[in-house]
Amino acid sequence: MFRLLSRFCWISALLIFTACGTSATEELVSARPTANAAPAAAAPTVVQDAPPTEPTIVPTAAPTDVPTPSPEPARAAVVVQSGFGQDGQALGFGVVIDNPNLAAALEDVSVQVVAYGAGDVVLGADDSTLPMVAPAVQTYFGGDLYLDVDQPVERIEVQITGGGTPQRATPDELPPFLVEAATFRETDFSQHVSAVIRNPFTVPLTDLYVGIVLFDEADQVIGGGFTFLPFLLPEGATPFDSSVKSNGVPTRVEVSPLVSNLTRFAQRSAEDLPELTLVEQGWGVDRQIGYGIVVENPDQTLALESSQYLVAAYAEDGRVIAVDSGYFGLILPGERTANGGVIYLSSDSVAPARVEAQIFPGRTTEIEGKQAFSFTNATFLPGQFGAKVTAQISNPYGEPVQNVSINAILRNADGAIIGGGSSFSERIPANGTAAMEVTVAVGGDVAAVELFAAESSITRFGE
Repeated sequence: MFRLLSRFCWISALLIFTACGTSATEELVSARPTANAAPAAAAPTVVQDAPPTEPTIVPTAAPTDVPTPSPEPARAAVVVQSGFGQDGQALGFGVVIDNPNLAAALEDVSVQVVAYGAGDVVLGADDSTLPMVAPAVQTYFGGDLYLDVDQPVERIEVQITGGGTPQRATPDELPPFLVEAATFRETDFSQHVSAVIRNPFTVPLTDLYVGIVLFDEADQVIGGGFTFLPFLLPEGATPFDSSVKSNGVPTRVEVSPLVSNLTRFAQRSAEDLPELTLVEQGWGVDRQIGYGIVVENPDQTLALESSQYLVAAYAEDGRVIAVDSGYFGLILPGERTANGGVIYLSSDSVAPARVEAQIFPGRTTEIEGKQAFSFTNATFLPGQFGAKVTAQISNPYGEPVQNVSINAILRNADGAIIGGGSSFSERIPANGTAAMEVTVAVGGDVAAVELFAAESSITRFGE
């Protein structure tokens, strides 16, 4: 997936950034916090005039040509270390990449990973492009491969097939993303790494690539993986939870957040973000976590589309144990709406101590003729193997519609949100109604059910 995504987005981003004459390095350097900017030059020292003296006549020597030294050319990225972990046909690899330049970032570094089996048979390969590798640091690049056959991988071979285009930048100009509470955990069926990423820049970022590399007690790479962080608010912090593959329990976890080609698409200044208000949030847990997020679009003229949310569950000691994320549907002008959801926990998961939501506003859009969907007979139905909410949804339009986003939030007698869930509608006839249900998770006794519907990117009108 990453390989295909990287190739497609690299071409698109290259066209965009060639046209506007900028680069990821230049954008981030310009967005670093002012605290990291170079100090202002000191005021010039005032020197009192010395008494005049008779000039000394020095014979003019023949001019000597002194060659100006040429600047040292930038060096290409190099592979320092690599390794892998395997689980059947799934391979998680980790690569340590060094940018040896003290004052140059390297853009569009191409990396090829090839997995070999017995007899040097090629079992799989990955070709990826890293849009930017910061100067004078080691970058931890992780990924995964799904092999065509279930055979043991004996070794991987990693090559830098394109060493990168240098862009002037120093470590002070490109401060690193901070990684906090990086944790490896193993459940009955999977391995995970979670952490919190802090944004050192004054711009919002989306779709940040997160590379993960795992080491054993001998400091050898034994696995890896990757994920994409949906968004980072300016100088904010966002958690993630990613599956990885590892040959054993690592003693060291390294994480490198990197801009991706998708990050280049979405970058904009903090002032360009429209307003979206987080009104309320809450959660409850039984076997699973059910949550609800209530937001409001304060703009009375423009709607909001493609707004995002992220919900994270934390253990008592602050470790991230689960993350869920997604998109709000179309939020009409002045509308208050909500998203609900379920975070699934394994049977041996740590109990959550807190669950917190973040939101990221999308784009404003003009709308005409949009109407709100409505519900009747909303009912909460507890069940031995899972609870659900049922209702009738009404279509206000004169044509059938399907795949409307439906969200449920559940409240206790005090009005607090104690659960939630989401689903999509089946076909709703023109100016008609249809039955619907939403699977929910809830912790506690339900006193009230609220349902919300919105058009989404997959909503379809007509026959």
